Amino acid sequence: DPSPEVQNAAIKALHEAGHEPMNGVIRSALADPNADVRMSALTMVGDLGLPPEAAADLLASVLDDGSVAERQVAYAQLGALEGNAAFAVLDEQLDLLEAGTLEAEVRLDLLEAVDSAGSATLSARLASYRAAKPAGDPLAAYSESLMGGNAGRGRPLFADNPTARCVRCHALAGDG
Repeated sequence: DPSPEVQNAAIKALHEAGHEPMNGVIRSALADPNADVRMSALTMVGDLGLPPEAAADLLASVLDDGSVAERQVAYAQLGALEGNAAFAVLDEQLDLLEAGTLEAEVRLDLLEAVDSAGSATLSARLASYRAAKPAGDPLAAYSESLMGGNAGRGRPLFADNPTARCVRCHALAGDG
C-alpha cells in the first residue's frame, strides 16, 4: 500500500525491529514524493545509530532541495550529531549564509544548529557573523527570527507559556 500512513508505519516497524541497514530505507523515504513520508524519515535519522558520516550525508541531501520544514528538521538533526561530517555540512551552510544566498526562512535554524553543534571552529564563525552585524541597529541581532519558524510549535508558546505571557499584551487571531 503506497499510502503515507502505511509507509510511515513500515519505516517505523523496520527501525523498531532492528532492520539493517536502515540507511537505504531512509534514503528511499527521503526521495518519496509525499512530504509526510520524508518528514517521518528525517526525524528518525538521529536515532538510527548510523555512522555520523552516513547520517550527515543523508541530512545534507535534504538541504539542497527539501522544503523549508524539511530543512529545519535537517538542521536540528545536524546540530545534534557529533563529528566532523556534520560540522563540515554546517560549515558549508555558514558559507551560504555569509554569502547571502541562504533562504531567510532557514537562517535561524542554521544558527541554532551551529550553536548546539559543540564545535569550537563553528562557534568562532558564528561569533564573527554576529559581530559583523550593524552595531547601531538594536534589532539586527534578531533579523534571522523574522522569517521561518514553526507556527504549530509557536502558537502554544504564545498562548499558553506562563513565562512568556505573550497574551497579556498581544493578540493573535482574536486571542489575547
